[in-house]
Amino acid sequence: MEKLFSYFYKNKLQREAHKKGFVDLSEALPELKAFANLVSESDAAIDVGASLWGCGFIDNELLLPLQCRWTDSSQLNLDLLKILIIKSIAIKELEISFSFNSLSRNYPRLCMLSHMPVINKWIDSRFSQFKDFERDVYQRYQRAIVSKYANSSAAYNYWQQQIASRTPDLQTLHFKEKANDEPLEYLLATIPLPYRRNQINNRSTEQTSHLNTSPQKPKNRDRKEYIIDADANKKQPVNPVTHSFEKMETLDDYSGGSRISSGDNDLDEHSDALDEIEVNQFTNQGKANGIFRQDMQIIKQSEASTGSATEDLSAYHYSEWNHAKKSYIKNFCHLYEVKPTPQDNAKLRDEILSRYKNEIAYWSQYYAAIWNRPLWQNRQLDGNELDLDNLVRLAPHLKTISGSPPIYQKKENLELEVHLSIVIDISYSTDTWLNDQKIIDIIKNSLIVFGESIKSIIPNLSIGLAYSETHSNITYLPLLEFETAWNQVYSKIHEFKPRQYTRLGPPIRHATQILNSMQSKKPILIVVTDGKPTDLDPYEGRYGQEDVKKSLQEALNLGISPLLVGVTDLAPYSLAKILHNSVTIRDPQDFCSHVGRFLTNSIKS
Repeated sequence: MEKLFSYFYKNKLQREAHKKGFVDLSEALPELKAFANLVSESDAAIDVGASLWGCGFIDNELLLPLQCRWTDSSQLNLDLLKILIIKSIAIKELEISFSFNSLSRNYPRLCMLSHMPVINKWIDSRFSQFKDFERDVYQRYQRAIVSKYANSSAAYNYWQQQIASRTPDLQTLHFKEKANDEPLEYLLATIPLPYRRNQINNRSTEQTSHLNTSPQKPKNRDRKEYIIDADANKKQPVNPVTHSFEKMETLDDYSGGSRISSGDNDLDEHSDALDEIEVNQFTNQGKANGIFRQDMQIIKQSEASTGSATEDLSAYHYSEWNHAKKSYIKNFCHLYEVKPTPQDNAKLRDEILSRYKNEIAYWSQYYAAIWNRPLWQNRQLDGNELDLDNLVRLAPHLKTISGSPPIYQKKENLELEVHLSIVIDISYSTDTWLNDQKIIDIIKNSLIVFGESIKSIIPNLSIGLAYSETHSNITYLPLLEFETAWNQVYSKIHEFKPRQYTRLGPPIRHATQILNSMQSKKPILIVVTDGKPTDLDPYEGRYGQEDVKKSLQEALNLGISPLLVGVTDLAPYSLAKILHNSVTIRDPQDFCSHVGRFLTNSIKS
C-alpha cells in the first residue's frame, strides 16, 4: 500500500510540475534564500528548509512550501512567497507564538490574522515601500482567485479585512475546523504560522549502570506539520539544492561542499553533532545518508593569501570585511586589472545607436537643460553686454586703467567639475532574462544611451567591468579610463559578456581608490549589479552584502557620493539594506531617469 501511494503521489507531483505557474523550491531556493537573508535583521544566516504545507520559523530555520501553484502566474506566486518570508521574519522578531494542533491547517492561520496589523506596522517601520508592494501583490492575487471564492464565507471576508490591515484588532474569528476540512488555499498563500522553538530534551551527562544507555530519538511533535522526515524525503522527486550557482556553466568550477555565509555560525552545531556520535555502533545495511567532512580550504586560503601577498606585484590587494567578527581580513582579496584588447565593433555600435537614437536625443537635451544651462559671467574683458555693476564701480578709475577694462558680461556653459566612475557586475547571473531582455544587454544598452547623452557635459568618466572566481582571482576590466574620449568605449564593448561570479567589494574599493586619486571636487561612484553577490568561497547572503555595504561606506567616508543600481526584479528595499541611495531599473529609460536625478541632486549639494 505504501509503494502504491508513493507511486500515485509522485505522478501527481509530476503532473503539477507541468502546469502553468508551478513553483518548485529546488529551483527558487537560491533567490528566496538570498532574499530572506537580505531582509533579515539577524546577524545569523537563515537556513531554509522544505515543508509540505506551511511557512514559518522553527528556531532559525525558515520553512517554505516544497511546491506551490496558488495562481497561474509563477511571478505572482514568487511575490507571494517573498511576502510570506518578510512576515515570517516579523513574526519571529515579534515572538508571536501560540500552541495549536499540528494537524490543523486553517485555524492557526486565522488566529494569525488578528496579529496582522501589528506585523504589517512592524514591517512598514523598516521597509517604507512594503505597503505599496503588498497592496499590488494582494490585488493581483484577489483578481486571480475571485471566481473561485465568489460565494464568500465568513473566513474569506475576515481574511480580506485583516490581511493588509494596519488597524489593531485582536478579535479572532470563531471558526470550527473539522478533521476532514480542506485547507483554504488563500490562507496557505498569504499567512505564515506562528514562531516556534525546537524543544529537544538534552540527555543527561551522568548515566548510572541501571539506566538504558542506548541513544534516544528526541521527540519533536511540534514539527510534524512542516518537517519531512528522512524516509519521506527519499520518496520526493527532487531535493532543494544546497549550492547557488551563478549559471549552470559554473557547475564545473564547483568542487563540492555546501555554501555558507560564515563558518562561525556552524561550529557549535558541528561540535554538538560530533558529541552525539556513537562510535561503538555501526550499520552494515545500506549507504550512509550523510558524511561529515572537515574542510580546511577556507583557512588554508586565508593563510596563503597573507603569505603570498607581495609575491605577485601585478595584483592589487584589498581587505575584506567579516561582519560576524566585525573586522577586516587584511589583504585577503587579489584583484587583477586586465586591459581589454580593442576590436572593430562598428556594426554593434551602429546597431545600438540606431535602435536608441530617439532616447539619446531626448536625454542629451534633458541633461543639457539641467546641468549645462548657460550662466552670466561678469567682469569679462570682452562680451555681448556691459556689466553695469562693474562699470559703475570702476567709473572713477577708467582713465587710469591701461588696456581693456573688465566691464563686459557674457553667457557661457560651465563645465561641470565632476568625476564619475561606474563599476558594472558582469557575472553569470546577468545572463538571465528580465523584461524580455538579458540583464547584461539591459546594462550595456543603458550605459551606451547614458554615455552618449552626457559625453559633452561630463567628460571625466571611467567605466570598469568586474567578475571573480574566489577571493584570489578577481578581474577588473577598465572599459573607459579618466581623460579618455568616450568613443574609445566602442572598441571594447565586446567585453560585455557574462563571466564567473560576483565579488563586488574589491572592485568597488579599486574604483574608489582611482576616483580618490583624481582629487575631484565632486567624485561620484555608481555600482550596477543584479543584486546577488556570490562567489565560490563564502561570499553570498549576509556575508557578501555586508562587505559590499562596507566598501560603499568607505567611499562615503572619502567624500565620494555612491549610488547602487540594481537591474533586478527584487523589491527596491532589498538593495536599500546595502545602501540607502539605491534604485532598481528595467530598461535604459529607467537608468537615465534614476541616475540623472541622483547626479542632479549630487551636483546641487
